[in-house]
Amino acid sequence: MYATYGDESYDEKQERVYAVAGLMTDERDWEDIQSRWLDVTGGKEFHASEGERTPEGRALYKKLVQVLIRSKLFGWGAIMNLSGYSNALDRPVDELPHYFCFIEVIKEFALRVRYLIPQDKVEFTFDRNLKTQYNCTFMYDYMVTLPEWSDRELVADRIAFSTRKNPKIQAADLWAREVMKYGEECLKRNQPIMRGSFQALEETDRFACAFFDASYFTDMRRKLIERREPGHSLNEYDAWREKHRMQDTTENRIRYHIYLNMVEKSAGKKHDG
Repeated sequence: MYATYGDESYDEKQERVYAVAGLMTDERDWEDIQSRWLDVTGGKEFHASEGERTPEGRALYKKLVQVLIRSKLFGWGAIMNLSGYSNALDRPVDELPHYFCFIEVIKEFALRVRYLIPQDKVEFTFDRNLKTQYNCTFMYDYMVTLPEWSDRELVADRIAFSTRKNPKIQAADLWAREVMKYGEECLKRNQPIMRGSFQALEETDRFACAFFDASYFTDMRRKLIERREPGHSLNEYDAWREKHRMQDTTENRIRYHIYLNMVEKSAGKKHDG
């Protein structure tokens, strides 16, 4: 069984970028990583956002980045441009960015284990967050029972949550912060200047992320509007919504987009939008 530990990260005012990221390997490797992590931290609880505030904290941060680099971990993260999301979908920034990035992380690691040898299922453990935990569980349960998602058999039946006392969650916290900081750079310039720690991780060819910018959400809005045009030959969104007895809300439009995206990737072709 492969295991992915994940966490979220965002800018202080939650106005610019939101990221969810995960780290994956098998449990034997995780135990080795945890042992080395604890050797560096001395067993103290590590928080990435606090680790760069003092010279001692920055030195510790660099050592922990090296633990990730010298491991066999795969790291991936999803980043949202919050203003692009808000403007394109005409809604304030709320908790939906968390769920959007969360779903993308689940999909990516499910896809990755398909090509690993030996092939096995992947189980997910995320940082405990009382605001989002219930809905994340709901969304995960929705995904693993979706017949159109061909990778559903590669993920565990249930999702788990843990606290920051868990060194594996602390490692995910550090990686999530690196992904978020990279997202902030993407907003500043077309070719972001990578932090030294992010660049060192990326150069291993085991750590990467995806940035969902304003154009992505503008395209999402266009597809959803087109599917609701009067006289459309096949109003698929309404048919899907009625089948599942759902109201026409932004949340369900996001969910429908996730559904379409999963179907597209499973079919290996672009869905007709």
